[in-house]
Parts: sequence; structure tokens; C-alpha cells
Amino acid sequence: MRASTSAASKGRAAERRAARRDHAVGLLRDPHPGDLNSIVAYLRTVKPVTQETPTPIYRIALPRHIPQGAEKPFSEAEMADKVKKGFYLLTIGHCMECHTPMGQRGRDFENSYGKGGFEFPGPWGKSVSRNIISHKEKGSALGAMRRSSARSPMA
Repeated sequence: MRASTSAASKGRAAERRAARRDHAVGLLRDPHPGDLNSIVAYLRTVKPVTQETPTPIYRIALPRHIPQGAEKPFSEAEMADKVKKGFYLLTIGHCMECHTPMGQRGRDFENSYGKGGFEFPGPWGKSVSRNIISHKEKGSALGAMRRSSARSPMA
């Protein structure tokens, strides 16, 4: 009995490690080489710390939304375009996960991309994410920019 519970526990631990690895990779999906160089340069300035950190436990699989146009790494030429660089920063910074309100089946990325209105309740009261795109009512300038490549999401 003890051997089977130990094996099952080890199997669940391996699943948790894989979920953590996948989550960490998803957060920095296809970062620009310049950003990677900046991260490495910063980390080289930080003195090492010896500290025991508990292993996090993820109880659910976290959904990933990859915006249209961010499926592949951005090139140097794309990074020179202010609109595309703004889109890159919004994508890698995961801004829309909090600045897009919930719909019937999760975030309403199709109709309210970046419109704000997501509520964060806490002991301080309730905070509400703001509209971070240019159109105050529709909240769809970034969606229009993705479709037409004509407008800046931060205009």
C-alpha cells in the first residue's frame, strides 16, 4: 500500500512540475532577443540569495490566449514599427488578461479587447481595470488595429 501511494504521489509531483514549467514558458512566449538580453543583464547584477522556497501547486490548467498576430516571434523590422512594437509590448506584458472584461465563457477578447471593467475585490474594496485603448465606448481599437494594421492600440 505504501509503495503505491508513494508512486502516485511522485506521479502527481511530476505533473505539477510539468504544469509549472509550461506556465512559466507561456508567460514569456517568444520574447524579443533584445528583451532577453536585458533580462540576462539585469539578473547578472543581482546578488544570489539562499532561500527555501515552497513548491507552488497549480490546481487548474490556466488558459492561454495568443492574440492574432503574435503567433510567432517579432522581427527587428517589426520592432521598428511603433504600432507593432506597442502590440508586442501589450502581448508580452499580458496587459489584456486584466484589461479585458469577462464574457459568458471567459475573457471577451473578440468584442471587448482592452476595454477594461474587470473587477478585483479585496480587503481594500474593489478595484476595476481601466480601458487601455483609444476607443472609450467600443473598446476595440486594438482589435481593429490587428485586422487592419492601421491604428496604434495606445493612441
